[in-house]
Amino acid sequence: MYMAVLSSADQQQYEAAMVDGANRFKQIIHVTLPVLLPTIAINLIIAVGNVLILGFEKILLMYTPTTYVTSDVIQTFVYRIGLMGNNFSYGTAVGLFQSVISLLLLWITNKITNKYWECGLW
Repeated sequence: MYMAVLSSADQQQYEAAMVDGANRFKQIIHVTLPVLLPTIAINLIIAVGNVLILGFEKILLMYTPTTYVTSDVIQTFVYRIGLMGNNFSYGTAVGLFQSVISLLLLWITNKITNKYWECGLW
């Protein structure tokens, strides 16, 4: 993805930086990073939004009653309480809480990237 963004960078900016006497490091700082910054910001926002998703399928494959204490994550807890224990309302509430926390983290990260880098999702 980053290579595709770099291929769309204007080569005249690199040439102008070389004419101005910029070495390779200064070209990276002043030409390459500003081109990559929106892509980095969007990838950061998406990664922070997915921080609470921990690979439900991998944990569920090795999920037994003896490993509940050590291997329980939010998704497996919702599965165990909501579907296996027939407590749908509690499982839904826990899943909704996880979604609200993820949305809050996504919103905060978007605000920070908009403030410091002037690019974000909205």
